[in-house]
Amino acid sequence: MDYPNWKSVPVHEGTVFDYLNQNLLKLQESHNDSLPNLRSSPSILVGSDYSGKYSKTSYLVYSFLLTSINAWSAWEPKRLEIRRRVFTDSRRMSFKRLSDYQRQGALLPLLEAANDLDGLSFTIAINNKCANPFPGEYPLDLSNPDFEAFKKWKKKVLVKAFVTIHFIGFLLAGLSAEGQDVLWFTDEDAIVANEQRLRELTNLFAWVSSQYLTCIFRLIPATYSAPFRPPIPLDSGHLFRNISATL
Repeated sequence: MDYPNWKSVPVHEGTVFDYLNQNLLKLQESHNDSLPNLRSSPSILVGSDYSGKYSKTSYLVYSFLLTSINAWSAWEPKRLEIRRRVFTDSRRMSFKRLSDYQRQGALLPLLEAANDLDGLSFTIAINNKCANPFPGEYPLDLSNPDFEAFKKWKKKVLVKAFVTIHFIGFLLAGLSAEGQDVLWFTDEDAIVANEQRLRELTNLFAWVSSQYLTCIFRLIPATYSAPFRPPIPLDSGHLFRNISATL
């Protein structure tokens, strides 16, 4: 039996996720190859990055990439070949440092190669004048004893973590299948500033993503400085490791 690439996600009516869900369903109906099929792969890769944290910027931008391990494996040789041709060392590709001639030389080849990667690139910009897109002063009830640890978080960091997890949970719910492994690669950021913050964000991810995810999958924790740990079976997502993605 063939399943659609995007399945309808149970969300609250009138929310931004309701709007996105309806429009993604319409997009799929009119262009059935417009969204990637990630369900046939044993693993999904999720990458997230953020910009606009400084006071002079007008928007806080969240960017997410979802692809399959199969698609990434097919694309990886292209990335490595560009690095071999253009770079003389292991420097990272950085849009903030495009004054560097080698990075300038790699920009267009990398963008052209990225166009061949089968996946979903999703970006949302939130006006920095909107201090909190959630109702109430904080996105969760800090008087609840279960949330005691989050009283130490700065409000902006907590809001950022909630926005990130809500969108990842929503996108995974629409694109994933039961039993898949999910690897989340996130930029080094205040939401994963240290091991304690990581453990707290682990719980937060489980609480928030359970609003969207109805299937069982496994999230594999990993870092560049440590080997992969054994897969952990989860019913809503529960654990990930901070990984700074490098091009």
